[in-house]
Amino acid sequence: MAITIEQAPNKRQPAYNDLVFVVSSTNSGNTNFKYVVDVVINGATTRMTLFPHPSFGTAYVNIGKIVETYVTSDISIDNYGFQPCPNSNVAYQVRFGEQYGEPVVVYPDLNNTTGYFVWNAVMDFLFFQSYPNVTPIPAPKRPSNVIIRDAENAWLYTTILTSGSIGFAEVITMDSAGATIQTVQVQNPFSDSDANDSKTMRFGCGTSNMNLIPSSGISLGSQPIITASVASYSVELKQLSGAQLRAPQTYTINNVCTKNNLYRIHFMNEDGGFDSFTFYRADSKSVSINRSSYRKNAAGLTSADTYGYETKSRTTIAYNTKLKDRISVLSDWITGDESTWLEELITSPEVYLDDATYGLVSINVNSTSYDIKQTETEKLFNLRLTFTYSYDRFRQRY
Repeated sequence: MAITIEQAPNKRQPAYNDLVFVVSSTNSGNTNFKYVVDVVINGATTRMTLFPHPSFGTAYVNIGKIVETYVTSDISIDNYGFQPCPNSNVAYQVRFGEQYGEPVVVYPDLNNTTGYFVWNAVMDFLFFQSYPNVTPIPAPKRPSNVIIRDAENAWLYTTILTSGSIGFAEVITMDSAGATIQTVQVQNPFSDSDANDSKTMRFGCGTSNMNLIPSSGISLGSQPIITASVASYSVELKQLSGAQLRAPQTYTINNVCTKNNLYRIHFMNEDGGFDSFTFYRADSKSVSINRSSYRKNAAGLTSADTYGYETKSRTTIAYNTKLKDRISVLSDWITGDESTWLEELITSPEVYLDDATYGLVSINVNSTSYDIKQTETEKLFNLRLTFTYSYDRFRQRY
C-alpha cells in the first residue's frame, strides 16, 4: 500500500483561499476503492472519502472550507508592545489513507503532512496564482506613510513561517525637520516561543500605544517614545538576526484642529491584521425607528360596575420599539494610494469604532459600492462613510 502526496499547498497559506491536495495510490484500481482523508485541527478530526478519478486514478481535495472555520481575529486596546495572535492562525494536519475490498477495509494514515498552518487572510485571484512560500508575506495595501493624531491606537501585524523569528521592533522618531530624535528597539518577549500562536504577531505602534510599552522591554532608547517634539516616526519589525521582515511603516502626526467629532476606525485588512483610519471633517447622525404594535378596545371597566371610556385610553399599543443609529462621516482630503487602500475598509467583514468611553465598538459599514479615485484624474477627493452599530437600541414595552 502506498499513498503519495502529488501536490500540496504552501505550508503557510491564507485561510480563505483554496487548500488543495492531490494524492495517488498504487491500489486505486481495487474493488470499492476510495481515498480516506482525515483533517486534524486542535485534536478534532474531520473525515472525508473520495472516489479516484476515472482516468488518472488520483484524487484532489480542497479542505479550505473546513480549515477557515478555525480562525477568527485578534485585536485589543488593552495590551502594549508585542502580542501573539492565537485566534488568527491555526495549524492543521492532513492524514491520507485508503479503503477497498469486499468487505471494505479501511487503511488510514498511510501518509500525512507536517508543519502546515493558515492565517486569516485572503488573496486576490491573480496574485494567488503565484503565491510564494516565503517570508515575509506580501506587503499590505496600506500606504507606507499614514497620518495619525495624538492618543490614537494603531498596530502592525505580521505572519511568519517559523515560530519565534520576530525579534524586535525598531522605532525611529523624527522632528519636524526630519532629524532623528532617538532610535528605540522594543524586544519581542515571545521570540523564543515555538508555539503556533507566535507565528502571527501584532505590535501596538499608535501614538496611544507607544508610551505605554514597559521600559523593561526596551533594549535601546528610552521612554517616553512619543514626545511633543516628535513630528513623525517609523516602525520596522525585524527578525532575531536584524533582517527586515517588512519595509518600515511611517506615521506622520497631524493634529489639525477640527470642530467635528473624531471617529477612529479599525478594520480587518486582507492580510488578517487591522488597519486604522480617522474621519474628522464632518459627521451626521440619524435614527431609523421600527415599531411593532397591536390594537385593542379603548373602552373597559372603569370601576367594578361601570363600563366606559377614558381620555388616556389607547387603542394602538406599541409593544416593541427598535432603534438603529446610522452615522455618516467624512474624511479629510486623501491621496490615490489611500483611496485604493480604503477599499479594504469598505469591504472589511470586521470593523470597530474606537470609542473614547467604551473602547472598541463593533460597527457595520453600509456602503454597497466603492469608487477608487486617482489623483491624476481627480485632484482633490475625500471619503464619505456611512455605518451602523452592530447592536440595536430598544425602548420600554407598554
